[in-house]
Amino acid sequence: MRDENLFKNIFSSLIEGVAVVSGEMKVLAGNLAFQELFRQSLDALQEKSVDELFPYHPEVAAMARESFESATSFRDKEATIFIKDSLSEVPVLLSISPYFSNEDIPSGALILCRDARFQKEVENSVRQSDSMLNLSVLALGMAHEIRNPLGGIRGSAQLLRDELPDKEQKEYLDVVVKEADRIDRMIRNMMGLAGPQKMDIKKVNIHMILEDIITLEKNSLAEKNGFFIQDYDPSLPLIDADEDKLKQVFLNLIKNAIDASQNGKSITVITRMYGDFTSRMAPISGLKSGIIVEIIDNGPGISEENQKQIFTPFFSTKKKGAGLGMPISLKIIESHNGKMKIISDGQSGTTVQIILPYRQID
Repeated sequence: MRDENLFKNIFSSLIEGVAVVSGEMKVLAGNLAFQELFRQSLDALQEKSVDELFPYHPEVAAMARESFESATSFRDKEATIFIKDSLSEVPVLLSISPYFSNEDIPSGALILCRDARFQKEVENSVRQSDSMLNLSVLALGMAHEIRNPLGGIRGSAQLLRDELPDKEQKEYLDVVVKEADRIDRMIRNMMGLAGPQKMDIKKVNIHMILEDIITLEKNSLAEKNGFFIQDYDPSLPLIDADEDKLKQVFLNLIKNAIDASQNGKSITVITRMYGDFTSRMAPISGLKSGIIVEIIDNGPGISEENQKQIFTPFFSTKKKGAGLGMPISLKIIESHNGKMKIISDGQSGTTVQIILPYRQID
Protein backbone atom coordinates (compact mmCIF):
# COMPACT_ATOMS: atom_id res chain seq x y z
CA MET A 1 0.00 0.00 0.00
CA ARG A 2 2.88 2.32 0.81
CA ASP A 3 4.48 1.69 -2.60
CA GLU A 4 1.12 2.27 -4.29
CA ASN A 5 0.75 5.66 -2.60
CA LEU A 6 4.31 6.54 -3.56
CA PHE A 7 3.65 5.77 -7.23
CA LYS A 8 0.39 7.76 -7.14
CA ASN A 9 2.22 10.76 -5.67
CA ILE A 10 4.94 10.53 -8.31
CA PHE A 11 2.33 10.21 -11.06
CA SER A 12 0.42 13.28 -9.88
CA SER A 13 3.61 15.34 -9.37
CA LEU A 14 5.06 14.91 -12.87
CA ILE A 15 5.25 18.20 -14.74
CA GLU A 16 4.64 16.43 -18.06
CA GLY A 17 1.10 15.34 -18.89
CA VAL A 18 0.63 11.57 -18.69
CA ALA A 19 -2.50 9.58 -19.55
CA VAL A 20 -3.19 5.88 -19.11
CA VAL A 21 -5.17 4.48 -22.04
CA SER A 22 -7.01 1.17 -22.10
CA GLY A 23 -6.86 -1.45 -24.84
CA GLU A 24 -10.07 0.08 -26.21
CA MET A 25 -8.18 3.40 -26.58
CA LYS A 26 -10.16 5.09 -23.79
CA VAL A 27 -8.62 7.30 -21.10
CA LEU A 28 -8.46 5.51 -17.75
CA ALA A 29 -6.43 8.08 -15.80
CA GLY A 30 -4.52 11.30 -16.28
CA ASN A 31 -2.23 13.21 -13.96
CA LEU A 32 -2.69 16.87 -12.97
CA ALA A 33 -0.39 18.14 -15.72
CA PHE A 34 -2.43 16.26 -18.35
CA GLN A 35 -5.67 17.74 -17.00
CA GLU A 36 -4.18 21.22 -17.00
CA LEU A 37 -2.86 20.88 -20.52
CA PHE A 38 -6.31 19.98 -21.85
CA ARG A 39 -8.06 22.38 -19.42
CA GLN A 40 -10.42 19.59 -18.37
CA SER A 41 -10.99 17.67 -15.14
CA LEU A 42 -10.24 13.97 -14.84
CA ASP A 43 -13.99 13.26 -14.76
CA ALA A 44 -14.37 15.01 -18.12
CA LEU A 45 -11.35 13.23 -19.62
CA GLN A 46 -12.11 9.69 -18.43
CA GLU A 47 -13.59 7.38 -21.04
CA LYS A 48 -12.76 9.82 -23.85
CA SER A 49 -11.17 8.14 -26.82
CA VAL A 50 -7.70 9.01 -28.07
CA ASP A 51 -9.33 10.18 -31.31
CA GLU A 52 -11.38 12.71 -29.32
CA LEU A 53 -8.28 14.07 -27.62
CA PHE A 54 -6.34 14.38 -30.87
CA PRO A 55 -9.01 14.99 -33.55
CA TYR A 56 -6.48 16.41 -36.03
CA HIS A 57 -4.11 13.47 -35.69
CA PRO A 58 -5.66 10.01 -36.19
CA GLU A 59 -2.13 8.61 -36.29
CA VAL A 60 -1.89 9.12 -32.50
CA ALA A 61 -4.62 6.54 -31.86
CA ALA A 62 -2.93 4.23 -34.38
CA MET A 63 0.39 4.52 -32.54
CA ALA A 64 -1.28 3.95 -29.16
CA ARG A 65 -3.02 0.86 -30.51
CA GLU A 66 0.23 -0.47 -31.98
CA SER A 67 1.97 0.20 -28.66
CA PHE A 68 -0.71 -1.82 -26.86
CA GLU A 69 -0.78 -4.69 -29.34
CA SER A 70 2.92 -5.00 -30.17
CA ALA A 71 4.64 -3.45 -27.10
CA THR A 72 6.12 -0.79 -29.39
CA SER A 73 7.21 2.66 -28.19
CA PHE A 74 7.22 6.01 -30.00
CA ARG A 75 9.13 9.14 -29.04
CA ASP A 76 8.76 12.89 -29.74
CA LYS A 77 5.88 12.75 -32.20
CA GLU A 78 4.47 16.18 -33.07
CA ALA A 79 0.75 16.81 -32.70
CA THR A 80 -1.75 19.57 -31.95
CA ILE A 81 -4.53 19.68 -29.37
CA PHE A 82 -7.52 22.00 -29.37
CA ILE A 83 -8.40 23.85 -26.14
CA LYS A 84 -12.13 24.54 -26.14
CA ASP A 85 -12.30 27.18 -23.41
CA SER A 86 -9.75 29.42 -25.14
CA LEU A 87 -10.50 28.31 -28.72
CA SER A 88 -6.79 27.85 -29.28
CA GLU A 89 -4.51 25.19 -30.69
CA VAL A 90 -1.49 24.02 -28.70
CA PRO A 91 1.48 22.17 -30.25
CA VAL A 92 2.60 19.17 -28.22
CA LEU A 93 5.25 16.47 -28.35
CA LEU A 94 4.09 12.93 -27.61
CA SER A 95 5.86 9.81 -26.38
CA ILE A 96 3.80 6.62 -26.40
CA SER A 97 4.71 3.36 -24.71
CA PRO A 98 2.92 0.17 -23.63
CA TYR A 99 1.38 0.01 -20.15
CA PHE A 100 1.89 -3.18 -18.16
CA SER A 101 -0.11 -4.13 -15.08
CA ASN A 102 0.92 -7.21 -13.10
CA GLU A 103 1.58 -9.42 -16.11
CA ASP A 104 3.97 -9.36 -19.03
CA ILE A 105 1.15 -8.63 -21.46
CA PRO A 106 0.37 -4.94 -22.12
CA SER A 107 -2.89 -3.73 -20.58
CA GLY A 108 -2.99 -0.49 -22.55
CA ALA A 109 -0.75 2.42 -23.45
CA LEU A 110 0.83 5.43 -21.75
CA ILE A 111 0.74 8.76 -23.57
CA LEU A 112 3.21 11.38 -22.35
CA CYS A 113 2.14 14.79 -23.65
CA ARG A 114 4.54 17.74 -23.45
CA ASP A 115 3.56 21.35 -24.17
CA ALA A 116 5.75 22.43 -27.12
CA ARG A 117 4.81 26.10 -27.27
CA PHE A 118 8.03 27.27 -25.63
CA GLN A 119 10.10 25.09 -27.96
CA LYS A 120 8.28 26.58 -30.96
CA GLU A 121 8.99 30.07 -29.60
CA VAL A 122 12.70 29.23 -29.37
CA GLU A 123 12.73 27.79 -32.90
CA ASN A 124 11.03 30.91 -34.24
CA SER A 125 13.51 33.15 -32.40
CA VAL A 126 16.45 31.21 -33.86
CA ARG A 127 14.93 31.42 -37.34
CA GLN A 128 14.42 35.18 -36.94
CA SER A 129 17.97 35.63 -35.63
CA ASP A 130 19.34 33.72 -38.61
CA SER A 131 17.39 35.97 -40.96
CA MET A 132 18.75 39.09 -39.26
CA LEU A 133 22.31 37.75 -39.39
CA ASN A 134 21.96 37.04 -43.11
CA LEU A 135 20.57 40.54 -43.59
CA SER A 136 23.49 42.10 -41.73
CA VAL A 137 26.04 40.36 -43.95
CA LEU A 138 24.06 41.20 -47.07
CA ALA A 139 23.63 44.84 -46.06
CA LEU A 140 27.32 45.44 -45.50
CA GLY A 141 28.20 43.75 -48.78
CA MET A 142 25.64 45.75 -50.73
CA ALA A 143 26.72 49.01 -49.11
CA HIS A 144 30.30 48.45 -50.21
CA GLU A 145 29.57 47.14 -53.72
CA ILE A 146 26.65 49.37 -54.72
CA ARG A 147 26.75 52.76 -53.00
CA ASN A 148 29.98 54.01 -54.59
CA PRO A 149 29.06 53.24 -58.22
CA LEU A 150 25.50 54.36 -57.50
CA GLY A 151 26.79 57.76 -56.41
CA GLY A 152 28.76 58.01 -59.65
CA ILE A 153 25.67 57.15 -61.71
CA ARG A 154 23.56 59.73 -59.87
CA GLY A 155 26.21 62.45 -60.17
CA SER A 156 26.74 61.80 -63.88
CA ALA A 157 22.99 61.84 -64.56
CA GLN A 158 22.62 65.11 -62.66
CA LEU A 159 25.46 66.77 -64.58
CA LEU A 160 24.13 65.56 -67.91
CA ARG A 161 20.63 66.76 -67.01
CA ASP A 162 21.97 70.26 -66.31
CA GLU A 163 23.75 70.34 -69.68
CA LEU A 164 20.91 69.10 -71.91
CA PRO A 165 18.61 71.73 -73.47
CA ASP A 166 15.81 69.29 -74.35
CA LYS A 167 13.07 69.23 -71.67
CA GLU A 168 11.96 65.65 -72.45
CA GLN A 169 15.50 64.34 -72.15
CA LYS A 170 15.85 66.17 -68.81
CA GLU A 171 12.74 64.32 -67.57
CA TYR A 172 14.33 60.97 -68.42
CA LEU A 173 17.38 61.88 -66.36
CA ASP A 174 15.13 63.09 -63.53
CA VAL A 175 13.84 59.51 -63.38
CA VAL A 176 17.41 58.16 -63.21
CA VAL A 177 18.25 60.50 -60.30
CA LYS A 178 14.99 59.68 -58.50
CA GLU A 179 15.51 55.91 -58.82
CA ALA A 180 19.15 56.21 -57.71
CA ASP A 181 17.95 58.06 -54.60
CA ARG A 182 15.37 55.32 -53.96
CA ILE A 183 18.02 52.59 -54.14
CA ASP A 184 20.27 54.62 -51.84
CA ARG A 185 17.45 54.92 -49.26
CA MET A 186 16.89 51.16 -49.40
CA ILE A 187 20.59 50.50 -48.83
CA ARG A 188 20.69 52.94 -45.90
CA ASN A 189 17.73 51.13 -44.36
CA MET A 190 19.58 47.85 -44.68
CA MET A 191 22.75 49.35 -43.23
CA GLY A 192 20.70 50.40 -40.23
CA LEU A 193 19.82 46.74 -39.73
CA ALA A 194 23.42 45.61 -39.98
CA GLY A 195 24.49 47.29 -36.76
CA PRO A 196 22.95 48.22 -33.41
CA GLN A 197 20.00 50.60 -33.49
CA LYS A 198 20.59 54.13 -32.18
CA MET A 199 17.84 54.55 -29.62
CA ASP A 200 16.28 57.68 -28.09
CA ILE A 201 14.71 56.02 -25.04
CA LYS A 202 12.14 57.90 -23.00
CA LYS A 203 8.80 57.28 -21.30
CA VAL A 204 6.10 56.86 -23.94
CA ASN A 205 2.38 56.11 -23.96
CA ILE A 206 1.73 53.20 -26.31
CA HIS A 207 -1.89 54.27 -26.78
CA MET A 208 -0.86 57.72 -28.06
CA ILE A 209 1.47 56.07 -30.57
CA LEU A 210 -1.29 53.77 -31.81
CA GLU A 211 -3.82 56.61 -31.98
CA ASP A 212 -1.45 58.72 -34.11
CA ILE A 213 -1.03 55.85 -36.58
CA ILE A 214 -4.74 55.01 -36.70
CA THR A 215 -5.59 58.68 -37.31
CA LEU A 216 -3.19 58.68 -40.26
CA GLU A 217 -4.48 55.42 -41.76
CA LYS A 218 -8.23 55.40 -41.02
CA ASN A 219 -9.05 56.99 -44.37
CA SER A 220 -7.12 54.29 -46.23
CA LEU A 221 -9.17 51.64 -44.43
CA ALA A 222 -12.39 53.59 -45.01
CA GLU A 223 -11.72 53.40 -48.76
CA LYS A 224 -12.22 49.64 -48.37
CA ASN A 225 -15.35 50.27 -46.30
CA GLY A 226 -13.48 49.04 -43.25
CA PHE A 227 -13.03 50.42 -39.75
CA PHE A 228 -10.78 50.12 -36.71
CA ILE A 229 -11.82 48.47 -33.45
CA GLN A 230 -9.71 49.62 -30.51
CA ASP A 231 -9.71 47.47 -27.38
CA TYR A 232 -7.25 49.13 -25.02
CA ASP A 233 -6.34 48.33 -21.44
CA PRO A 234 -6.42 51.78 -19.75
CA SER A 235 -4.26 50.54 -16.88
CA LEU A 236 -1.15 50.06 -19.03
CA PRO A 237 1.85 51.99 -17.67
CA LEU A 238 4.22 54.13 -19.69
CA ILE A 239 7.06 52.14 -21.21
CA ASP A 240 10.70 52.91 -21.97
CA ALA A 241 10.96 53.13 -25.75
CA ASP A 242 12.04 55.10 -28.80
CA GLU A 243 8.75 56.71 -29.86
CA ASP A 244 9.71 57.37 -33.48
CA LYS A 245 10.96 53.84 -34.04
CA LEU A 246 7.83 52.30 -32.53
CA LYS A 247 5.74 54.53 -34.79
CA GLN A 248 7.71 53.16 -37.73
CA VAL A 249 6.90 49.59 -36.63
CA PHE A 250 3.18 50.11 -36.03
CA LEU A 251 2.75 52.17 -39.19
CA ASN A 252 4.22 49.28 -41.19
CA LEU A 253 2.08 46.68 -39.41
CA ILE A 254 -1.16 48.63 -39.75
CA LYS A 255 -0.47 49.34 -43.42
CA ASN A 256 0.07 45.60 -43.92
CA ALA A 257 -3.20 44.87 -42.14
CA ILE A 258 -5.05 47.35 -44.36
CA ASP A 259 -3.53 45.81 -47.49
CA ALA A 260 -4.62 42.35 -46.34
CA SER A 261 -8.12 43.36 -45.24
CA GLN A 262 -11.10 42.44 -47.32
CA ASN A 263 -13.76 44.96 -48.28
CA GLY A 264 -16.03 45.94 -45.39
CA LYS A 265 -13.94 44.19 -42.73
CA SER A 266 -12.48 45.55 -39.51
CA ILE A 267 -8.97 45.71 -38.07
CA THR A 268 -8.77 45.18 -34.32
CA VAL A 269 -6.02 46.74 -32.21
CA ILE A 270 -5.73 45.30 -28.70
CA THR A 271 -3.48 46.26 -25.81
CA ARG A 272 -3.12 44.31 -22.58
CA MET A 273 -0.74 43.41 -19.82
CA TYR A 274 1.68 40.51 -20.08
CA GLY A 275 2.97 38.87 -16.92
CA ASP A 276 4.64 35.70 -15.77
CA PHE A 277 2.23 33.23 -14.23
CA THR A 278 2.33 30.13 -12.10
CA SER A 279 1.54 27.12 -14.24
CA ARG A 280 2.89 23.75 -15.18
CA MET A 281 2.72 24.88 -18.79
CA ALA A 282 5.59 26.79 -20.40
CA PRO A 283 5.20 30.56 -20.90
CA ILE A 284 4.61 31.85 -24.41
CA SER A 285 7.61 34.15 -24.35
CA GLY A 286 10.93 34.69 -22.64
CA LEU A 287 9.72 37.99 -21.21
CA LYS A 288 8.60 37.99 -17.59
CA SER A 289 6.39 41.07 -17.76
CA GLY A 290 5.46 43.86 -20.13
CA ILE A 291 2.70 44.92 -22.49
CA ILE A 292 1.19 43.21 -25.50
CA VAL A 293 -0.10 44.94 -28.63
CA GLU A 294 -2.07 42.81 -31.08
CA ILE A 295 -3.08 43.90 -34.59
CA ILE A 296 -5.70 41.55 -36.03
CA ASP A 297 -6.91 41.71 -39.63
CA ASN A 298 -9.65 39.77 -41.40
CA GLY A 299 -7.67 39.00 -44.52
CA PRO A 300 -6.87 35.65 -46.14
CA GLY A 301 -4.20 34.76 -43.57
CA ILE A 302 -0.57 33.76 -44.05
CA SER A 303 0.39 30.21 -44.98
CA GLU A 304 2.71 28.27 -42.69
CA GLU A 305 5.42 28.32 -45.34
CA ASN A 306 5.21 32.11 -45.76
CA GLN A 307 5.26 32.58 -41.98
CA LYS A 308 8.66 30.88 -41.94
CA GLN A 309 10.00 33.41 -44.46
CA ILE A 310 8.21 36.56 -43.39
CA PHE A 311 11.29 38.01 -41.66
CA THR A 312 13.62 37.04 -44.50
CA PRO A 313 15.00 40.11 -46.31
CA PHE A 314 13.36 40.83 -49.67
CA PHE A 315 10.65 38.22 -49.16
CA SER A 316 7.24 39.72 -49.92
CA THR A 317 3.84 38.48 -51.03
CA LYS A 318 2.98 41.93 -52.37
CA LYS A 319 3.53 42.71 -56.04
CA LYS A 320 5.34 45.96 -55.26
CA GLY A 321 6.67 45.00 -51.84
CA ALA A 322 10.37 45.50 -51.11
CA GLY A 323 10.38 42.80 -48.44
CA LEU A 324 12.17 44.95 -45.85
CA GLY A 325 9.27 46.19 -43.69
CA MET A 326 9.02 43.11 -41.48
CA PRO A 327 12.79 42.57 -41.00
CA ILE A 328 13.16 46.26 -40.08
CA SER A 329 10.23 46.04 -37.66
CA LEU A 330 11.67 42.92 -36.06
CA LYS A 331 15.07 44.60 -35.63
CA ILE A 332 13.45 47.58 -33.90
CA ILE A 333 11.38 45.43 -31.55
CA GLU A 334 14.39 43.26 -30.67
CA SER A 335 16.38 46.44 -30.01
CA HIS A 336 13.71 47.21 -27.39
CA ASN A 337 14.29 43.72 -25.89
CA GLY A 338 10.85 42.75 -27.12
CA LYS A 339 9.30 39.95 -29.15
CA MET A 340 7.30 39.83 -32.37
CA LYS A 341 5.04 36.92 -33.25
CA ILE A 342 2.86 36.10 -36.28
CA ILE A 343 -0.26 34.01 -35.64
CA SER A 344 -2.33 32.74 -38.57
CA ASP A 345 -4.02 29.53 -39.62
CA GLY A 346 -3.31 30.36 -43.27
CA GLN A 347 -7.01 30.61 -44.10
CA SER A 348 -8.66 33.53 -42.33
CA GLY A 349 -7.06 36.48 -40.62
CA THR A 350 -3.63 37.24 -39.17
CA THR A 351 -2.63 38.43 -35.71
CA VAL A 352 0.65 40.26 -35.25
CA GLN A 353 1.64 40.23 -31.60
CA ILE A 354 4.21 42.66 -30.18
CA ILE A 355 5.46 42.12 -26.63
CA LEU A 356 7.47 44.96 -25.06
CA PRO A 357 9.00 45.20 -21.58
CA TYR A 358 8.08 48.05 -19.28
CA ARG A 359 11.65 49.17 -18.77
CA GLN A 360 14.85 48.99 -20.78
CA ILE A 361 17.80 47.66 -18.78
CA ASP A 362 21.20 49.09 -19.70
